[in-house]
Amino acid sequence: MKEFLRGISAHPPNSAKTIQSITIVVAVLAVLTSLLAAALPWQPTELVLERSKRQLRVIQNGRQIARYPVAVGRTSNPTPLGTHRVHRLEKDPVWSSPWRKRQVEASATGPLGTRWIGFWFRCGQRSSTDRRPPRFEAESCREIGFHGTGKTESIGQAATFGCVRLSNQDAVALFEMVKEGDIVRVVP
Repeated sequence: MKEFLRGISAHPPNSAKTIQSITIVVAVLAVLTSLLAAALPWQPTELVLERSKRQLRVIQNGRQIARYPVAVGRTSNPTPLGTHRVHRLEKDPVWSSPWRKRQVEASATGPLGTRWIGFWFRCGQRSSTDRRPPRFEAESCREIGFHGTGKTESIGQAATFGCVRLSNQDAVALFEMVKEGDIVRVVP
C-alpha cells in the first residue's frame, strides 16, 4: 500500500498514471464494499405492534422508517402477544367467513382490503409460536395477520377478532416493506 501511495504522489495530479491509479483504487473499494455487504447477516424488518397505543412501527436496521395507526383485537379476541414471524404474504386475498360458507373477493371495501400479511396461526392445539410449529394449511388453520380494510372508522379501536387492520393505503405500503421471515413483536 505504501508503494502504491508513493507511486500516486510521484505523478502530477493530472497525469494519466494518477487517474489510472485512482480508478483502480475506486474499483477495489467497490468490490470490497459489495463483498462486505454480502458477508453481513441478513437483518429482517421488525414490525412492532403496540396494542395499547393501537400503533404499528416498522423498524429496519435499527431505525424506525414508518408508523401506522391500526385496529387490534377486541378484549375477547386479543391480538396474540409475543414474537412472531411473517409466514404468508398475499395480494388480493379472498376472505372466507369462519361462521358461514361464504367467500368475499378482495377489494378496497372488502373485509381484508387488497393485502394480507399473516404472522400467527393455530392448527388444532398447535400454533405458529410452538417450538416446532405445525405446517400452515389455509383450509384447516385459523390465521391472524395485518390487512387493509374498508372499515376505516375502526382504525384506532380494539375492534377485530385478533387481526390488525390498517387503511388500505397503509396495508399496501407495509406489504412492500416486508417479506416472509420478518419479525413481528406484539407488545401490550
